[in-house]
Amino acid sequence: MVLWIGPHFERDLMARRAVEVAAHIDSAITTPARTIRAYIEAINAQANAQYRARAVAAQGGAAVDHRSQAEPPIRLETRFLYNPEVRSIVMIAPSLIMLVMMLVPPLLIAVSVVREKETGAIYNIASSTVTRLEFLLGKLLPVVAISMINAVILWLIVSGYFGVPFRGSLVQFALAVLLYILATAGLGLLVSAAVRTQQAAIIITTIVAMIIATQFAGFFAPLDTAEPANRVLARLFPAGYFLPVVRGMYLKGAGMITYWKELSALAVYAGVVLWLAHALFRKRTKS
Repeated sequence: MVLWIGPHFERDLMARRAVEVAAHIDSAITTPARTIRAYIEAINAQANAQYRARAVAAQGGAAVDHRSQAEPPIRLETRFLYNPEVRSIVMIAPSLIMLVMMLVPPLLIAVSVVREKETGAIYNIASSTVTRLEFLLGKLLPVVAISMINAVILWLIVSGYFGVPFRGSLVQFALAVLLYILATAGLGLLVSAAVRTQQAAIIITTIVAMIIATQFAGFFAPLDTAEPANRVLARLFPAGYFLPVVRGMYLKGAGMITYWKELSALAVYAGVVLWLAHALFRKRTKS
């Protein structure tokens, strides 16, 4: 919140002239915005009551001008930024891009790799000249392409159907989505290296996506208000880095300059998980 106090505030107040104060509240996340408005209005009402009480006491029992008492000496004007109507759908709809992209890419790639183990097709790869890198790229690139198409469809749904205006740069947003997809797909490769059945891959991927993305990524409340342990847990998954980016680009028109730390973290995250997946993947499985 930004509190704007006009010039000559104290002078006008002491002269018993009404003064104006403006509170500009970031309403990109609706619940804290409403809470902040309630607090600032309560503080303003208490300040007006205290000022009136002092004015009455200063008159020493003289007659009070009821007209002046009817008007609050401090007039508060509250404005919401980025989401003037404080609609929850404006906050939730862009977050769906984060949620779907946290679930679909790792699920697709984990199931596709584990299926090779279950059906025994992995032995054909083991006996061929295909390297680990070539095999993983063959699984990764189609998933990335499909996920980017899904992201375009989600963008159209959020902007068209839900009516949430996109204020950022499409090129920068596409780059952010690509980094996020690479990071989540890398998680899918890690899961595929750790399990041997499709059921296990589906369960692990779904639990990680749904619980981490909704409870520890700031989906319903700002991540800064979470417990320290939860903030650390959120940083272990890419959703915690991408969610402020997608909301900022959608609602505030912010770009890579504003969220360079989050985008850099996503790039590093994607590189680390893809490297780990390559290091842990084995073309031969234990019988």
